[in-house]
Amino acid sequence: MPVSDNRFFHRRTRAKKNVLTGADRRGYQGSREAMTDYFTGVEQPRVERAAVMIRTMKFIRSGEHKAPAAGMTAKSHALYEFLMASARIELSEKELFSVTVADAKAYLGIQHCGRLREYVEAINNTEVTYDFRIKGYARSQPVPLLSCSFETDEKTDEQRIAYSMPSPVRDVILKSRQYAMLEINAFRNFSCKYTARLYPRLALLAGMDIRKSLVYRPEELAEQLGWVWTGKFHFGNFFNRVMKPVLEDLRHVYRFRVSYDVKQGSGRGSPIAEIVLSVTRATKKLREYPKATISDFELQFIRAYDLHIPPRIRPSEDLLRHAASKTGLEALDIQNRWKDAYKRIAANPDAPIGRSGTVTGHYILLALAGPRGVGEAFETWIEDYEPPILVAGQTAIVDADDVAAPVIYAPSPRSRSRIELAKEEAERVLHALNGFDPSGAYRPKFPISAFYFESYCDPDIPIWAWIDASQNVAAALGVLAQAELDTLKIHLRRMMSAIATQDFAKVEEIACEILSEARLAPARPRFPKRQGNSSIIGNDEAIACNSGCVDLESADALGH
Repeated sequence: MPVSDNRFFHRRTRAKKNVLTGADRRGYQGSREAMTDYFTGVEQPRVERAAVMIRTMKFIRSGEHKAPAAGMTAKSHALYEFLMASARIELSEKELFSVTVADAKAYLGIQHCGRLREYVEAINNTEVTYDFRIKGYARSQPVPLLSCSFETDEKTDEQRIAYSMPSPVRDVILKSRQYAMLEINAFRNFSCKYTARLYPRLALLAGMDIRKSLVYRPEELAEQLGWVWTGKFHFGNFFNRVMKPVLEDLRHVYRFRVSYDVKQGSGRGSPIAEIVLSVTRATKKLREYPKATISDFELQFIRAYDLHIPPRIRPSEDLLRHAASKTGLEALDIQNRWKDAYKRIAANPDAPIGRSGTVTGHYILLALAGPRGVGEAFETWIEDYEPPILVAGQTAIVDADDVAAPVIYAPSPRSRSRIELAKEEAERVLHALNGFDPSGAYRPKFPISAFYFESYCDPDIPIWAWIDASQNVAAALGVLAQAELDTLKIHLRRMMSAIATQDFAKVEEIACEILSEARLAPARPRFPKRQGNSSIIGNDEAIACNSGCVDLESADALGH
């Protein structure tokens, strides 16, 4: 059979009209507001960058041309990336672009226009070379990064930055088939200008299915990054001035991690022959996964189970749907795993929360105290949700119900971090009791629901684990959970004041007083009896206090 008739070797090619290019893509993932909102963390926008631009872009060094790249700082690079990202959204329709000065300053986190003008001037004075193969374009011809100018709108008196990019660059972006997605908000956190030049190469590698390490000779990498040296190249200077701050800056990148290694050559002193940069595969944020479908039957269980989880640690249904799609588990199973993990974190914040051991409970607690609260904490935990494997000498965390004998108060050594966390939490509660915003913003008459204070009657929340609260405290919290709101606030203020002053013995005394008062004046029930596991002591148990053993009667003490 002739070779031409052998269909096994026939190569099928796609029609040109079916090939997706940069002109067919939006090139930007996210909203514009995510770039200008400096404190946002919910959305991490990404912008497209053509692979040929990343591979062949070279900054002009000093002495080679009249426009060296030495004037470009980390902020200048961040402004350049912001302008390129803003232009990418409208690249197919426009050739001239503009952004407001207010948006540019908001992205960079600066307040003075003088610095912004310096950054714009540095962009105008910097030239680069690309290895484009476009008709009518010389491969080694230097071109400016951007051509920028300041304009004022006559109608609104609004200052804007008008700019345009070289036509070969625009054509390459619109015709590109291979590209990398860059985290645009990472650039404004870089403190070294060389990070902004190396990061796109690493992002391109992280997006590939087969990721080979980047191997450079030290002189070659220094030349590509535009680092200028005089005399003989010295690796120690290059590492301290370039690679060390670059590796520190790359921690601001969310989607992949970078590892660094060197290979020594032969010769006197074992000189560094090669630099090896390896990256992990680019990951997605939890909210980028599609929402999994949850049946009505499972949704009823989730909502019923939510009643036993304090609001400050309760993930939303949308987060559970995203997590179910990411992990392949049932949403109800994820909810149970999250509560179990939270108990371990509250009991021992220093212990790792997952199998990898890279993240400890402190990260989760700090995320809970942040502006996003449980959303950020849950997203951090779901990245490594498998519980750590117990080794010899370790014991599992158990609930208080599993302990037969009552706990007698005995102060135990506490780490400084746990004391500080408990103190900060107590101060937030005191702010709320005084009518202010619990987050620390002193806004008077801040509307705080009663459920906020009632949630602290749950002995499973971390503050009680941080102070090693005994079962006396747990039982007292059970009494307060059924007391009137005014009575709850009075005793909660006393306990939180004692925690804020680190007088943990006083907390135990207050708990014993609450239990003693409960015998004489039973509180009116506020909630139905809690089902399932609970760390509140049962009705027939004896509570050990400092003054003696107080026997609680079920009907008189807890009002059941």
